[in-house]
Amino acid sequence: MVWTRQHIRLRPSNRLVVYLVSIHAITGASCVATPVPSYLKVVLLIAVVASLVHGLRRHALLLSSKSVTALTLGRDGVWSLALGDGRLLEATLRPGALIHPRLMVLGFRCEQWGTSVVLAGDNADRDQVRRLRVRLRLSGIPGGDQVRDIDRP
Repeated sequence: MVWTRQHIRLRPSNRLVVYLVSIHAITGASCVATPVPSYLKVVLLIAVVASLVHGLRRHALLLSSKSVTALTLGRDGVWSLALGDGRLLEATLRPGALIHPRLMVLGFRCEQWGTSVVLAGDNADRDQVRRLRVRLRLSGIPGGDQVRDIDRP
């Protein structure tokens, strides 16, 4: 099968904002309800808020300089990630991507660090994401054979 180069541009995701705020609100409420000393509750709540801010800036709103704003998969299976500060990095797909018709989480390993890309359905072109999902399932891309498809039994 012959594949062409595929480019997906990411935009901020309202769906991901709602998801992150909901999950962090539930976690914060759980921290408050936990029978531990008050100082520990404060520490836990600070950690939850820091996690929320990080997730919103980096993945949902794409405001961080390390936010992935576009990803390109070449014909040869080489990934290229465009970051918020304009850098372009070569990356490899890590095994264990999560794929669902409404959500895709891809983990990448760059030269010095790892990052993930969340495709939430409203932050990228639907047709491009569908093509990527099919390509990951059918091609010999490293990590593509270990895709967890939660649609199938």
